[in-house]
Amino acid sequence: MIVFVTDELPRPGAAGHLAMNHAILAWLREEGHDVTLMLTGMRLAAPVQRYEWARVAGPHVGRLGPYAASLTPRAAAGSLARMVLAGLPAPLR
Repeated sequence: MIVFVTDELPRPGAAGHLAMNHAILAWLREEGHDVTLMLTGMRLAAPVQRYEWARVAGPHVGRLGPYAASLTPRAAAGSLARMVLAGLPAPLR
């Protein structure tokens, strides 16, 4: 098993480091490795996100079936606040 440590869920088409991490995860999976993502904080884009690329673990974050989820009220509130702020026009962020 490989533990991949990062601050956000890797995904293609996102910020450079997230896309690069996603490419590395894809390569590791293609090589047949069992990968677990260890998030260093409570940084999910939403309180619950569908994420099937790897198991997810970290402080206040876990996996519920095919979803990565904030497991505490504080983590869920932070994720929800980030989601709302991201939806605002740039001058209001």
